[in-house]
Amino acid sequence: MINSFTETIVSLEDAVNHIGKITGRKRNKNVVIRWMTRGVYGVNLDTIRVGREIYTSREAINLFLNDVAQAKVKNKKVERSERGTGLKKAQIESQARQLGI
Repeated sequence: MINSFTETIVSLEDAVNHIGKITGRKRNKNVVIRWMTRGVYGVNLDTIRVGREIYTSREAINLFLNDVAQAKVKNKKVERSERGTGLKKAQIESQARQLGI
């Protein structure tokens, strides 16, 4: 999940440009939308919605690309840890249920 207080939020258009700089390949906005919705190797790009607009962060893009590379090497789905906590998503959801959140 994106933390809008600590991460650099970017629009989808800016995300396409940022990904192009990292990978050296020009991407289309539809590719980024596909990464959000369907993902790659079981890894989805984290996004936030503000009104009708969808945003991601530079940190989310970097994490996504790293996780996809890791999943590609292992050829299986990756269970991602939440940023900065070291906890797996399943552990966080379990703790949230216990707290009644």
